[in-house]
Amino acid sequence: MSSPNAFDRLAPFVQEFVYRLGWKELRELQAQAIDAVFDSDDDILITTGTASGKTEAAFLPILSLIAQEPMGSIKALYIGPLKALINDQFRRLDLLCEAGNIPIHRWHGDVGGSQKADLIKNPGGVLQITPESIESLFINKTNHLHRLFGGLQFIVVDEVHSFMESDRGVQLRSQLQRIEKYAKSACPRRIGLSATVGDTEAARRWLNPVSPSKVQVIDPAVN
Repeated sequence: MSSPNAFDRLAPFVQEFVYRLGWKELRELQAQAIDAVFDSDDDILITTGTASGKTEAAFLPILSLIAQEPMGSIKALYIGPLKALINDQFRRLDLLCEAGNIPIHRWHGDVGGSQKADLIKNPGGVLQITPESIESLFINKTNHLHRLFGGLQFIVVDEVHSFMESDRGVQLRSQLQRIEKYAKSACPRRIGLSATVGDTEAARRWLNPVSPSKVQVIDPAVN
């Protein structure tokens, strides 16, 4: 169960944003995610239905934390399987990030060079990217990777089920290990989002192959 004061733990700009949306209260999965992010160092798997607020469940507490020092490095990396999904999530998060003075960037084939150059010059905030574009960063921006990922705190993988048991998922897990080597402090926490995970234990193993028991599962429907 979530704590009764989960909302109070959010940064003031996040609380104000929730008020402006007209939400009367947080959903249970959002409150549980807030407590999980604030109260542990575990990785987290949020597995609930479509349109249940998983993205907000992850980013309300993430943005509350990274707003304290949003610049100097990418602080939160969002990985999506499709450019269209990234674009949709960008629209959902852009106003919230703006309210907290947190930059948010996209990096895929349809994003202009000037926007990518801005991230390289002034890394910070949130980066939304596909696995293929991560590989492009490794190949074409090698000299910038320490600056880009040195202060990385969170990695959010959307549609986790689409990466499990696939060659693309194997590639992404390798990429995550490479990215984490650039982080200067503790290993960035992984947060997986999915509406259709059939095997929760397999998803935990995919998200954290070394210590799957360190993955908290948030699914209010089965609690």
